[in-house]
Amino acid sequence: MSEQTRTMLPLNELQAVYAISRVVSETLDVDEALSEIVRLSRPVFIFDNAVLYLANESGSLEPAFARAIGRGRSSEADSAWGEAAGLAAFRQVQTIVTQPEPDPGADRLEQRFFLGLPLLAGGSAIGALVFVRFGGPTFTKAQINLAQYIAAHVTQVLEHRRLVERIGSLEAERRLSQLQSDFIATVSHELKTPLGFIKGYSTTLLRPDASWKLDDQKEFLTIIDEEADRLVELVDNLLDSSRLQNGSLDIDIRPVDLAAVIGENVERLRVRFPMLDIRWAAPSEDSMVEADARRLGQVLENLASNVAKYAPGGPLAIDLDMSEDEARLTFKDGGPGIPAQHREQVFERFYRLPASKELARGSGLGLYICKQIVLAHGGEIGLAKTKGKGAEFIIRLPRRARVPLAVNNEG
Repeated sequence: MSEQTRTMLPLNELQAVYAISRVVSETLDVDEALSEIVRLSRPVFIFDNAVLYLANESGSLEPAFARAIGRGRSSEADSAWGEAAGLAAFRQVQTIVTQPEPDPGADRLEQRFFLGLPLLAGGSAIGALVFVRFGGPTFTKAQINLAQYIAAHVTQVLEHRRLVERIGSLEAERRLSQLQSDFIATVSHELKTPLGFIKGYSTTLLRPDASWKLDDQKEFLTIIDEEADRLVELVDNLLDSSRLQNGSLDIDIRPVDLAAVIGENVERLRVRFPMLDIRWAAPSEDSMVEADARRLGQVLENLASNVAKYAPGGPLAIDLDMSEDEARLTFKDGGPGIPAQHREQVFERFYRLPASKELARGSGLGLYICKQIVLAHGGEIGLAKTKGKGAEFIIRLPRRARVPLAVNNEG
């Protein structure tokens, strides 16, 4: 709208014009902006219905926003929303005015006056805005000009939304690309390390120009065996991580004695991590729950592995408290602890504490898998706010499963 046109507008219309401009520049929500535009327009540009049609992929129009303000609130017929006027404005890319000769004696709801305005973006029509009056009066030239101004601002709102969505899409693509790059870098590094050990020690053993004592051979083979186990663990974690992402991890829920499950796993963990001082005493009360014993064992192993990496030599205290509705497990170590700002992030896939990357090898999958398995049981896992050294993980599991018993939940 030109400066000359603005100066010709009545004061109330001029105020509405500036108010609409402000809404367009300040409001991010499309529906909120359109509702406010309709509210501001109605006092200076009388209409009963207003509807926004947007083009779909097939080139036809679909209603995206509608308001019945005046007499149109009692009329539900499709024609009352001016679809024909909107389609004509969209296809002809011009303002369409459809208005009968006013008849004072006729039913006002049967006298429909339509003003269809194309919405143009980048030189192409993307939809149409339709104003409807019942019983008149006819649309004047000045009102049509004002309606065209309103339509232009509606287009700005839509273009703003499209731009925001595009930026969001580009940001999502950038993040996905970064995640893929980080994933490849992490997995490549984690796979290369054990493969390097296996290759190096096996090549050394096969050297034709050297002979090795039996103790040396046993040491080399032990390292190869340990690194092969690490490879298997890494691949298993990657597979479980993928299954957890798409919701296909199998969970076999059955009645189990949780204290017995922990006790069995503790014995195995003491063999695997001999440097850990694992402290565990089974509670005296009943500890039956409905759970997947194998998956809970995986949680225990991942937590113990975490302690072995970052708090080697320190104690790991495992406690189990039972209540009527839930089991509460705590795992407290004597390590450096986890800073408050990282307590939520440590459960994210591939996340590792910045300071820990140089201290120990790891893929950043262990705690993510722990959390997802606990969530699959309908439970919760988190970090307690500890004073002094040490990290304390708390797991709460419902005693009664929230998924069907003895069901293999795949897919």
